[in-house]
Amino acid sequence: IYSDLEGRNRTTLAALKRIMDALVPVPGRKSLMLVSAGLVWDRSLEGFDAVVAASRRANAAVYFIDVRGLQGLLGESSAAFRAALPAQDVGATAFDFALDGAGAESIAHATGGFSVRNTNEFASRMGRISDESRIYYLLGYYPSNTKRDGKFRKIEVKVNRRDVEVRARRGYYASGERAPARD
Repeated sequence: IYSDLEGRNRTTLAALKRIMDALVPVPGRKSLMLVSAGLVWDRSLEGFDAVVAASRRANAAVYFIDVRGLQGLLGESSAAFRAALPAQDVGATAFDFALDGAGAESIAHATGGFSVRNTNEFASRMGRISDESRIYYLLGYYPSNTKRDGKFRKIEVKVNRRDVEVRARRGYYASGERAPARD
């Protein structure tokens, strides 16, 4: 089962990266909607970081739309499948449900997008995605830590207004390359 799941994750992550790479030459901010039942979060797969890095180069946010919609009873615990799950299995089933979309949700948040999960209110969420695609700010700054060590640098964006929501990338990876020699 895991091998099949891993193969589907790799295929989806590779497709997302190819799409992001193709968007790099297109000017402006882009939005990509991933309409899927999700990806299981597996940090051992290199594809997650590659998709996030490609989204930064393309200036694109990923929005995850969970096609499963509103989930009532969790998976096999509904009457449509069989008798109720034993009490000791309910927690594991709930955990599996959360994991099913955790990878796609993580990509969405890391790229500046958001997830639409456990709802059937898709129209309002699509309107929000549309609004965010039209109105955004692109901020740039010079970091105080200029080491080119390839490490992750956290960033935090703050505003002095209470009536706005700030969603920004959590950080970036410093270049691991040496600075070009100056003439």
